[in-house]
Amino acid sequence: MSKSKTKTYRVSPEAARGIPNKDGAWDSGLLVVKSCEVCEQEGIKVMLSPDVYEQIRAMCDFMDKTEWLGYLIGTKEKGSPNYKITGITIPEQEVSASTVDVKVPGELTGVVGTVHSHGNMGAFFSGTDSDYIGSNHDVMVVTNTKDEWKAKVRWVLPCKHLLLANAKVKVQYPITVDLDEFVLTNSSKIKEKSYVVAPFKNDRQVGIRGGAYCVVCRKWTDWADLTWYRVKNAFACKACIEVEAMCQGV
Repeated sequence: MSKSKTKTYRVSPEAARGIPNKDGAWDSGLLVVKSCEVCEQEGIKVMLSPDVYEQIRAMCDFMDKTEWLGYLIGTKEKGSPNYKITGITIPEQEVSASTVDVKVPGELTGVVGTVHSHGNMGAFFSGTDSDYIGSNHDVMVVTNTKDEWKAKVRWVLPCKHLLLANAKVKVQYPITVDLDEFVLTNSSKIKEKSYVVAPFKNDRQVGIRGGAYCVVCRKWTDWADLTWYRVKNAFACKACIEVEAMCQGV
């Protein structure tokens, strides 16, 4: 076993089986390694049933640039790190163009991992994906509106350590589900976050509670860090104005 590049996740054994403990912690408490010189890591597959593949594609097309997350239902192949995905369930969630906040559901029978969309961005694993989703589930899949796919599989090595390895997504046909019904049933569970911008009065943005929302980054900011941005006729963070000025070569 190679001891290079390891990361330790500390929590309960329940989470190692994909179940949050009573404190809501999601972590395995086991050593996760990114490579092993002994065990074969090539050719690992996450095999989607055609129905699941088309359901994911339909949700990506419907949600477009907005991110969303679903739980994958399936089984691990005996004697190998490969997984067969036979179902998907969409939890209640609040999303934006780059974040997903899932309302923790009840017991998830048969769930082996997650799939989430990066909208119209590239299919890649961000630091947040790897630190949270990757440490909580045995299968992690990311896709986008361009039908690009990335996958990782976490499996127990003979030495009892966990290996988080890259995997390929494969699909088998034909399809048997009603995609329109699937999208209509589940799209209502995904709600976009709303942002409140300070109101305007006499063409001036009115601040409350000692600050206002920056018209550029849309974040609540204290008065000390705000200034009037003539270009947009509203308050903005001084830092945001400097960044826009540099981008525009001002």
